Amino acid sequence: MLCPDCKGEKEIKIFPKLTKQGKVICTLPCDRCKQTGKVPNQMAEWIKLGSYLREQRRKAKLTLRDFAKKVGVSELLLSNAERGIIDPMEFANVVFDNIAKKG
Repeated sequence: MLCPDCKGEKEIKIFPKLTKQGKVICTLPCDRCKQTGKVPNQMAEWIKLGSYLREQRRKAKLTLRDFAKKVGVSELLLSNAERGIIDPMEFANVVFDNIAKKG
């Protein structure tokens, strides 16, 4: 699977820098794919599951903030789960732990 961050280009384009010659696009090496342009199979699965999670949240018309608050996690953790940065099972374990504590 192509890296969703760099789109297979191995670098991430960041804000343009203005010079006397005009705009210069600055790039940084892509950390997610380690400059290979592709993500490992396990991370590809995380990305697919995270996309599904985001899709379901949006279908429920919940913002990232609202959903994070409902399930008792930080917005950062939810965002990382939706983008496939962390293992979705890690996210699920935190959610289930929070539910158990409330119950």
